[in-house]
Amino acid sequence: MLFTIRRRSGAMVVTTALAAAWPFNAFEKGVVLESLDALQLLFVWGYVLGMFLVQDTSKYFFYQTLLAYDFEGIKTSADLQAVRAQELLGESVEAKVDVLELIVKELAAKADAVEGLAAQVAALQLEVASLKQK
Repeated sequence: MLFTIRRRSGAMVVTTALAAAWPFNAFEKGVVLESLDALQLLFVWGYVLGMFLVQDTSKYFFYQTLLAYDFEGIKTSADLQAVRAQELLGESVEAKVDVLELIVKELAAKADAVEGLAAQVAALQLEVASLKQK
């Protein structure tokens, strides 16, 4: 929105300067145009800014109404767009570290379980070997 405001205000500055210093016409052809005075320029600027606010506000409320009633699945689409934007931005480093810490804890627990099973297997192998010798 900021880019739009800058671009439009730049165009307004150029058109205001042209309107204020207009005598670019050919008086010999019978066409007499006059430049705008300060009050007229102020009126034009006020009208344009006022209409901008009216249109932008009405657009905002119209979109909010569409989202509230989920017109044509627009809310679902907006939610998916937010999810895609979050995926592009990625998770914070702290969230990634938390996930990795949980994975490490799970792997450590599995490793402990495997070590316990390995000790039991070794004990059973010794028992089988002693039974075979008898």
